[in-house]
Amino acid sequence: MRQRSPQEKKRLSYLKDRRNVYGENQKSSRRNIPRSRRAQLGINTAPRNQERLRRIRRASRRS
Repeated sequence: MRQRSPQEKKRLSYLKDRRNVYGENQKSSRRNIPRSRRAQLGINTAPRNQERLRRIRRASRRS
C-alpha cells in the first residue's frame, strides 16, 4: 500500500463523507454533529436529568 499525500487524503475523506447528502444546511451541521456526538456519549445528560427530577419532586410536593 502506497503512502498518500495530505491533499489526496483530504480528497478521499470528502468523497467518503456523507454528512450533507440530502441537501441540509451546512451551518446547522456544524452545530448538530457535535451535539449528536455528545448525546451518543451521554455528556451533559446528567445535569438535564437532575433538573427534570427536581421539577417532578417540586410538583409532587405541591399536590
